[in-house]
Amino acid sequence: MNLRCKYSPLFRVAVTGATGYLGLKLLEAFDASDFLDTDFSCVPAGAVIIHLAANMQNSREALAENMLIDTHVLEQVNEKHRGLIFASTNNVYPFALNCKTSDNLRCNDYYSAAKIFAEKLFDDCIKLPFVSIRIADVFGVGQKHGNFFRAIEQSIRTNNSLSLFGAGSKRRTYIHATELVLFLKWIAVDGFDLATAKRALNVGYSDSASVLEIVTKVAEHSKLDVIFKSIENDRSHFDIRTMQTSFLSGYTPKWSSFQEALTDYVEEINL
Repeated sequence: MNLRCKYSPLFRVAVTGATGYLGLKLLEAFDASDFLDTDFSCVPAGAVIIHLAANMQNSREALAENMLIDTHVLEQVNEKHRGLIFASTNNVYPFALNCKTSDNLRCNDYYSAAKIFAEKLFDDCIKLPFVSIRIADVFGVGQKHGNFFRAIEQSIRTNNSLSLFGAGSKRRTYIHATELVLFLKWIAVDGFDLATAKRALNVGYSDSASVLEIVTKVAEHSKLDVIFKSIENDRSHFDIRTMQTSFLSGYTPKWSSFQEALTDYVEEINL
C-alpha cells in the first residue's frame, strides 16, 4: 500500500496525514526542517508513529479505506517501530455527558466505526506501546473542516453578523488545534511512556460549551450582532456529547480552558 508520510531523522518521528490541516500544524509545532516526504513502508526502524491519516467522509468506501490504512500501519509498527500515537475521536462515544475512557463505545456513523475498529485492532494486535487520543471537537484559524467555526471565522473577517440556527443547544467538548498539536508533540518527544500507560486519552478542555454559548461569547468579543434563525422541530437539545478530560502531568496547556482559548481564537482572527 502506498501511504505517504513525513519523517524526521532528528526526532525519529513519522507523521501520517502530514499534509492535512492538523498534520501541517503538527510539523510547524516541531519547528524542524528535516521532515522528509516518504512512503510509510520506508520509514527507518525505531520511529514513533503519529497516525493522523484518515478519510473523514461518512461512507462505506471511506470505512473500507480507513480499515486498509490502519491495518497497514499496524503491520509496519509491529514489524519495526517503537510505538504508535493514534488520532481517534470523541465521535466514538454515544450522545452523553462526561464520557469516560472506560465507557462503552458506539458506532454513530461510518467514520466513528472506522475509529472504533482501529482502536480495537491496535489494542488487541499491536505488540508495542500505543495510545489512542480521543480528540474533542477541534477549532482553529483557517481550519478546512467544521462548518460552524468556519462560518464564525468568515463572519469576523467580513464584519458580518453571526448566525444562530435554532436554540443552539448542541454541546461538545472542544480543543484548539494549536493545543492539540503541542500535546501530540509533547507525547511523541517527552511523554510517550506516560501516555501509553493509559492506552486511551480524552483530550480537550474541561469546560464544555453549547453552540449558543459559543456564539454569545464570540459576539461579545467581536462586537458583532447575532441573527437568530428558527428551525422547525429543532432537536439540538439531543445533540450532546462531552468527555471527562485531563492533560497528562508534565504537560502544561497553552490555554487553561475552552473559554480562554476561544477568546484568543477570536483575537487571532481579528489580527
